[in-house]
Amino acid sequence: MSPRAQNRLLNRLERAYGPAIRLAFERSVRDWRRQINVGDVTRMVSAGDLSGVMSAIGLSDAVYRDLEIEIARVFENAGRAFTSLFPKNVRGPDGLAVQFRFDMRHRMAEAFLRYEAAGLVTQMVADQRRSIQALLSEALGSGDAPRTTALRLVGTINRATGVREGGIIGLSDPQSQYLRNARRYLETGDRAYFDLTLRDRRFDGTIRRAMDAGQSAPAAAREAALRQYSNRMLRQRGETISATETLNAVRAGQHVSFVQGAEQAGLSENDVEREWDASADSRTRHTHAAADGQKVTGRDTTFVVGGYRMRYPGDGSMGAPAKETIRCRCIEIFRVDWIANASSRALAA
Repeated sequence: MSPRAQNRLLNRLERAYGPAIRLAFERSVRDWRRQINVGDVTRMVSAGDLSGVMSAIGLSDAVYRDLEIEIARVFENAGRAFTSLFPKNVRGPDGLAVQFRFDMRHRMAEAFLRYEAAGLVTQMVADQRRSIQALLSEALGSGDAPRTTALRLVGTINRATGVREGGIIGLSDPQSQYLRNARRYLETGDRAYFDLTLRDRRFDGTIRRAMDAGQSAPAAAREAALRQYSNRMLRQRGETISATETLNAVRAGQHVSFVQGAEQAGLSENDVEREWDASADSRTRHTHAAADGQKVTGRDTTFVVGGYRMRYPGDGSMGAPAKETIRCRCIEIFRVDWIANASSRALAA
């Protein structure tokens, strides 16, 4: 399979599966919010019971199970897609035709599911826990009413749609901080609010007039603006997760498929060459641009990118931080000598 063919397949799979991962994230948050009982959350907030608040909110890895399943599905489908394009008449060391199949029980497939799919969910839940703790601590210091705090946590029902919106459920910890900052800006008349790129500008006139008069934003406009700001950040997070996790799953599926294929064909490490291919445009990280063209020999020899070891672009399982993996658009190119084994038969002309 030529480098160009690999790139085309990666792009096609990313386009095909990206929306499904975004929708799985959004569905997880929507279903999670639907089951929260605000009265229970309010009682636990009133009692100052942090553990009780977490239980009432229902924070657990299970809330993102749909997302975990979708990432695993994309990974498996990508692995199968690449495997299906391997040469059909390769013979192994025993002289028999190799039957290429993508194996989800392979050690590397299971490692991906453990780290990338399940591991992502665990990280998201831990991140959400931190944001809830921070909001509760801030609310306690401000003396906010328990129900007010509960609604700031879980959001309010949109009367037109019947869907709960706003709040911090589903937002990352930094996004939750941005939302708390936005509330402070609106309550204190701080014009830093207008620097928020994801704010809903439909409320700018009302808010600006209040600030010009030395007042805080009117309560109705303030809460509506904050709800929309939260909604937009949630959509942005879904898009970021989709862009990052779809490509990661596809690239991992490609990597594991070639590793399995080389093993099934009985090839040696020297029969496999892999190259880091950066997207090479104005958005490319300088560390990734520097790695462009880096070649390694072997099925699973690591690349070194920005000082970190990575099996393939987007791989964070060996300690590469988010700054080297999130929204990375680089790809891995495999060059495999499928007929290198002395027992193999030459490919049919």
